[in-house]
Amino acid sequence: MKKIFALVTLGLLVIVMSCTKNECDIAFKTYEFEVGKHYCIDDFSFISIDSINDSRCPSNVECITAGSTKLYTSIFEEDVNVLFDITVPNDNRQFTIEGNNLLIYKIDSITPYPFGGQETPQSDYRVYMTILKKGR
Repeated sequence: MKKIFALVTLGLLVIVMSCTKNECDIAFKTYEFEVGKHYCIDDFSFISIDSINDSRCPSNVECITAGSTKLYTSIFEEDVNVLFDITVPNDNRQFTIEGNNLLIYKIDSITPYPFGGQETPQSDYRVYMTILKKGR
């Protein structure tokens, strides 16, 4: 068990260290996130959107419900890694989650909007998100 924990910790450390100092400037502004990439928030935190399940009502279809988008994310904040399954309702409101420690993630939008009869590849999705420190 200790070996598994050590390997997981080492793997997360390698991911965090792989972010260069220039990449660690995304906090406090809206940023475009792509599926499958790791983004440094600061020297001790990163986020990745691992995949997206989009069940929003397509723009060319009439639906009974508006649907939602599910984001499968990994958030590493100050030695704590949490896998989040975030369901974002399709109601044109900003959606906010609080991280483990000091950060707040505000999801502004998810593009592209689905179109009936067409499946969107994961690589085409973009999530526009603002990351803030708590108390700001």
